[in-house]
Amino acid sequence: MTEPDPVPSLSNSQTIEALQQRLCQLEARNAELEAALALSRSELDTLIEEAPLSIAVFESTSQRFLALNRNFREVLGYDLHDMPYVHDWWPLAYPDNEYRQAIRTEWERRVQEATEQGIQIEPMEAIVRCKDGRDRVILFAARSLGQQSVVMLVDLSDLRQAEGQLRQATREAEEATRAKSEFLARMSHEIRTPMNAIMGMARLALQTDLNPKQRDYLNKIKLSAHTLINLINDILDFSKIEAGKLELEQTEFDLERVLDAVADVIILKAEEKKLEVLFSISPDTPRTLYGDPLRLGQILINLATNAVKFTERGEIVVTVSTDAVGEAEVQLRFSVRDTGIGIEPEQAAQLFQSFSQADSSVTRKYGGTGLGLAICKQLTEMMGGRIWVDSQPGRGSTFTFTVQARLPERSEAVLPQRYGGLGGRRILIVDDNASARDILQSMAEALGLSAATADSAANAIEMLRYASDRGQPYELVLMDWRMPEVDGLAASNQIKSDPRLIQIPAVLMVTAYSREELLREADQLDGMLIKPVTESALFNALAEVFGCADQPREEAAVETRQDLSQLKGRRVLLVEDNPLNREVATEFLAEVGIAVSVAENGRQGVERVHAEPFDLVLMDIQMPEMDGLTATREIRRDPRFTSLPIIAMTAHAMAAAQRASLDAGMNDHITKPIDPDTLYDTLLRWLPDRERPGQPGRRPPRSSGGAESGDLSGIDLTLAVARLGDNPDRLLRIFRGFIKDFSTLSAQLDERMAEGDLGAVAAAAHTMKSAAGYVGAAELGETAKSLENAARAHQVETSRELLIRFHEQLATVLSSLCNLTQAPSASNSLTPNQRQIALELIDQVMPLLGKGDFTALTLLDELAGQLAGSPLAHNIEEVCRLFEQQETELASQALRRLHQALSGEGGSNSPCYMI
Repeated sequence: MTEPDPVPSLSNSQTIEALQQRLCQLEARNAELEAALALSRSELDTLIEEAPLSIAVFESTSQRFLALNRNFREVLGYDLHDMPYVHDWWPLAYPDNEYRQAIRTEWERRVQEATEQGIQIEPMEAIVRCKDGRDRVILFAARSLGQQSVVMLVDLSDLRQAEGQLRQATREAEEATRAKSEFLARMSHEIRTPMNAIMGMARLALQTDLNPKQRDYLNKIKLSAHTLINLINDILDFSKIEAGKLELEQTEFDLERVLDAVADVIILKAEEKKLEVLFSISPDTPRTLYGDPLRLGQILINLATNAVKFTERGEIVVTVSTDAVGEAEVQLRFSVRDTGIGIEPEQAAQLFQSFSQADSSVTRKYGGTGLGLAICKQLTEMMGGRIWVDSQPGRGSTFTFTVQARLPERSEAVLPQRYGGLGGRRILIVDDNASARDILQSMAEALGLSAATADSAANAIEMLRYASDRGQPYELVLMDWRMPEVDGLAASNQIKSDPRLIQIPAVLMVTAYSREELLREADQLDGMLIKPVTESALFNALAEVFGCADQPREEAAVETRQDLSQLKGRRVLLVEDNPLNREVATEFLAEVGIAVSVAENGRQGVERVHAEPFDLVLMDIQMPEMDGLTATREIRRDPRFTSLPIIAMTAHAMAAAQRASLDAGMNDHITKPIDPDTLYDTLLRWLPDRERPGQPGRRPPRSSGGAESGDLSGIDLTLAVARLGDNPDRLLRIFRGFIKDFSTLSAQLDERMAEGDLGAVAAAAHTMKSAAGYVGAAELGETAKSLENAARAHQVETSRELLIRFHEQLATVLSSLCNLTQAPSASNSLTPNQRQIALELIDQVMPLLGKGDFTALTLLDELAGQLAGSPLAHNIEEVCRLFEQQETELASQALRRLHQALSGEGGSNSPCYMI
């Protein structure tokens, strides 16, 4: 085995030499590192010095500043001579002691938090005082670098100043928008008043004998005034949308009611131009929705009005369908198709811009502001949809829009199949318009009928004969009136007298034209449907013809009669601002023994509820000072009244109004005109049963006689008796109240229309809508309904046309009521017996007046009968008026004066109550 080579050994001298060489190498390397470090420090110092933001460097232990860069010195003005240590910084930068303490405390809190959690110090913003005395907004950020700390400062002063200027500019813009809106409102009122006078005078002048040149001048004046009024209305709406002040309502509504309002507005113009107006709703479309019916109707009215304006012949078809249905929402698609002038494709893109129309010739020929479609676009987008147009010049246009609507939790989504009695029945639809035939056929089939169509009277008769020969006769014919060659009336007469038919079908005439003329010929018809036909209207007409509508059950009526004893003695507060409605409701309540108290507005109602105990409150919705919904909410705020039944009593029959009533805290909803059976049933439902001695309750007595009448044009006395009961005294009192309340209404409406106050016109029409129902003036009530809808939609010209019809019908009704209530001729002097009876009645009434007991009205009626024909008769009217207004003291004083007058004539010694 070999030995390893020996390791060479170094001598001492060699070792020392090696160490010296190594030392030289290390020194050279150290010199290189020091030079590099010095260069790095120099570069870092330069970088810090030239940085575009302020930087301060200080020793972490001693808190001595090592560097303040140029930006720091230039922005803040301080250098190392001013603040050698960090503690020198605080009083210089924050001279206010309180602010300094707050800033320092917050900064030290952030430093401590960062140290404990091992995170970066959170930046902080503060206002710093510079050396020259200026204040700057500075953002601070700090970093620790070993034995040194670096603080970076960013000057935010210019940014914050810009933000402040922006906020100021925003406030100024909002103020300008508000000022613009106020200016537009004032100017619209100032312009509308004289312009309405100009339009009215021009309209009157056009009814006089004029030469062609004069007529042309007046027509141009009328057209220009109408254009200006429409421009003002559109600008006001657009300004509200532009300012973001328009808010959408969220309430439950009936889709068909919205379409009815559209028809009310456009049908007159469509009739003048002999245009067919049709509505088509797909069977799967929900009828009950949750959204803003007013704004939805505004879009449809705008589009439909434009369609009528730009169409000279043909048809307007409004279609509703469903794009998508979810669990809680539905997307609806509406389209308005016309056969008018159409639009060029390059012009269609501009239609939805403000103040834009297809071209300038359109404005000159048809008028318009160019704002209506811009408003429609804004509204559809607010409702989560969009709007567009498809059009061909000379062939018409189709405007389509979509909206999102919520589905109520409990509602019938589509038209219900309410009766099986219609299923399978054979009907024939006769119309020369193909769209009308298709729409009616779809509606009929959706109701379960077997429907066929014919495009002329001749074809219809042939089809009827053919079906009869085969033993499958038609049971009903839906007949259009205005058809070429043979119109609907002539065809109906032929059908009724055709010997070849084994079964003569019922005939329903379908028309949109001259309804009064058709009504004069209605003896040969089984009914009439007014275009545009909705499914509900068709269903109701068919159910009536085929006799499958619900019939009231006599057993239920008897059972209700037995329950009326529970109402006697109950205390009910009636909150109603309309005197006629108050009197009607008071009569109904008093006749079943209810003690009635009255308040004339919501504020009075709240005060009475807090002051007196009541078993139930009947609350009107629309009232001055405080409406019924607000009053109900105020009452419900008090825990004592959480279980007090409050029943809405209003002319609003739509589901949305009922939902609003319930949401406000009401328990139920009664629709005006008041039906006594419905009123009593509702009271029994909400007033708890209690045992009471005495006879069983009964319905108000119905005498065999009725009010005698002369000329009763415009009034269906049978309907009035059904509403008010066959009580001659009550009927006469209600009729007289109607005359007193509405004899000056026409003049008032003309003044409101001249002022452009369509809200007041709508409110008055709303009141008349229910009041007309009480006196049996159904036609006046329908016109009032149409006028209300047109006024609320700001359709000025349509409102004017409806107002003319309203005036004529109201004058007819007032004349008939005057004939009906005219007192028999009598001597101006009373007989001693009459005076004695009158004085005795006054003695009975006087205590009741003082207590506010409305049973006094019955005695006052009897007193009025005793004084009929006497110069003192007007005194009773004054007493009644004051008592209805709850001026019991003044009413008592007036009655005492009457007592004194009668005593002076007859020398009676009857006592005079001094209450």
